[in-house]
Amino acid sequence: MADIVNLRRFKKQQERVEKAQKADANRRAHGQTKAEKHKANTEKSKAQQHLDGHYLAAPSPPDPATTKHSTGATDPTGATDPADDDA
Repeated sequence: MADIVNLRRFKKQQERVEKAQKADANRRAHGQTKAEKHKANTEKSKAQQHLDGHYLAAPSPPDPATTKHSTGATDPTGATDPADDDA
């Protein structure tokens, strides 16, 4: 026959296990020395620079003056775009 289990005790034990797991994760995330944090940031920065160095062309943000809008956008001088004059 199966053992009788007190559900209240089982819940409390389960909560303790979950709490211990969360504490362990927090220790790993926040329990680093200043030198360890600095080393991790340096490694992350180097990896990002390595990836950025492999771009064929540097990514540039879109120029708002040349971006077309479906609402009949105008350029900064106030002229309308002739490509939008389909009518």
